[in-house]
Amino acid sequence: MHYDGSRWRQADPPPEVADLTEEHTAHIAASAADNVWLLQTRKSPGSLTFRWDGSRWQKIPHEVGTDEQISDLEVFGPDDVWAVDGGRFARHWDGRSWNKVPLPADAYALGGTGPDDV
Repeated sequence: MHYDGSRWRQADPPPEVADLTEEHTAHIAASAADNVWLLQTRKSPGSLTFRWDGSRWQKIPHEVGTDEQISDLEVFGPDDVWAVDGGRFARHWDGRSWNKVPLPADAYALGGTGPDDV
């Protein structure tokens, strides 16, 4: 669904996104109308990530790099996306690839106000 400021309308997900079940979960987060991220984790064959650029979904060609279900997703910009799965590592998209970032404790949720405050 998409709210355009006055009404809700149907917005189709990328065709590769499977029906959501216990084995297929999705998180959607955005920093702007032209920077919406959809991350679907699956037990097999792995995660799928897409970015809405304001006109179409673009598949991000790299997996997040975890076998666990993503528990939270934060988007600060097209090259600044964070994901956690309840473990001691966050995953950070830098515009080219997902990088594993060590955390001081297990994390199931994210919060922040920008790239320097996560």
